[in-house]
Amino acid sequence: MEHGGAAGGLGEAELGGAAGVVGEAEPGGDAGTSGATAETSGAGGTDGEAGGAAGEPGASGAAGAIGDGGVGGVGGVGGVGGVGGVGGGDTAGPVQVTVLVRGGDGKLVGSAGRSVLFTNLRGETTTSVTDPQGKVSADVLPGTTVTLVGYRAPGDWVSTFDVRPGDSLTYDEEPGCAPSQGTMTVTVPAFAGAFHYEVRAGDVSAQASDTSIALTDSGCLGSTFDMLVIASDRYSWPVAYMVQRAVQFSAGGTLSLNGAAWTPFSNYSVAYTDHYPGTVQVSLDLRIGSRLHPLQQIDGGRSFTNLGEGLSLPLVNYGDPVLVGTEVEIGGPPEQFIYNSYPRGVAASLAISPNLLPWIANGKFDRTGRLITWETKAPGPVEPDGIVVRALFKTAFEEHWWTMIAPAKSGLVLPFPPLPNPVSSVYPMLLESSDYADYAELRNARLMDVIHTVNGQSMATRSIVSYGYHAPDSAIGH
Repeated sequence: MEHGGAAGGLGEAELGGAAGVVGEAEPGGDAGTSGATAETSGAGGTDGEAGGAAGEPGASGAAGAIGDGGVGGVGGVGGVGGVGGVGGGDTAGPVQVTVLVRGGDGKLVGSAGRSVLFTNLRGETTTSVTDPQGKVSADVLPGTTVTLVGYRAPGDWVSTFDVRPGDSLTYDEEPGCAPSQGTMTVTVPAFAGAFHYEVRAGDVSAQASDTSIALTDSGCLGSTFDMLVIASDRYSWPVAYMVQRAVQFSAGGTLSLNGAAWTPFSNYSVAYTDHYPGTVQVSLDLRIGSRLHPLQQIDGGRSFTNLGEGLSLPLVNYGDPVLVGTEVEIGGPPEQFIYNSYPRGVAASLAISPNLLPWIANGKFDRTGRLITWETKAPGPVEPDGIVVRALFKTAFEEHWWTMIAPAKSGLVLPFPPLPNPVSSVYPMLLESSDYADYAELRNARLMDVIHTVNGQSMATRSIVSYGYHAPDSAIGH
């Protein structure tokens, strides 16, 4: 796949970063230095393949000059900079990949016959197919990129960069549910001033303008569940609620709550300090139960100039912990979300500036070099665990997504030519989470757990996501 040439292209766009991406640990770090030298000299950057060929007879001559210690001893692969460094002395080891999809009962099962590609830093690709349990293993060199072909649809790919021997990757989907139990009716007493009522339970909700609400099971409610009923005013602002625990679903039946009492909402406040300079708006999102399927979710924001010391929103006095999301905007595409959980009874406070990742923007794709890049607009004190990049290849008739999990270094070389569709958008998302100690744990996490993190749906004690675009445009989905 002409990886020597492609790596040369990377040298022009910070090969030290890209090769460092896949080889930063141990010899990869020195290889990153070599890549930077290749960029300035042009020998490894422009003539990656020629440099490598010349390096072989010259031993550590030309390659040593380019690598300056990082790749010097590797000789023959010196022209490729970081690629040669990893390919020279590291040994291969096993990597396991598991592909899981929803079965007929909604549970995840292994998916057989799925093509998985293993591309090393020399550009050599081998293809393996999953067994009946959805598993496949291969011996790989450090820095290998693993790609699942046809993740959720033909033409959709997912790749994990900088894979190492001993890794175990899991590409999964959101599990489904059992068949729906049907529909039941919930009746509630009227609340003075309320204009509509909402019933929330598990992953479903239903609204009505009167006090009789039809609730249809998605199949995920189970035999018993907790239920929240919210009464809202003409502006859809919640004014009162009632909670019912251990409700039994009654298909075609009616649950009467007419004897239950409404509880007025009280505000939950988050105090903010150490605001980031240039902030134009801070927004607050509160959730109860879970981030993915919250029993209650409410959000709101105000301009930075009117922010004062914090924000408050009406929240039901139920559930522990309180899941708090804080959005920080500085104008333009870059924005960051900080997600925290606070035990009930503990005053919620957040110092914003010390909890920010670098600000990124302008995700771009260079088709000639198969290179994805983004810009760092401003630094941040928090070190990211890694980055998730979503590239959309789109025509008038179809669109395909390529999802990438990689170390947080701009300059990802796609392991092979992209889909024939022209690239429409590139969405880079830096992330840091208490769920992951480093990139090694991130790349070995289940794919849906990573997607939940970048979508703000993780139950981690703390997670931070720095979006290089306006977050609602991500369209990651589940």
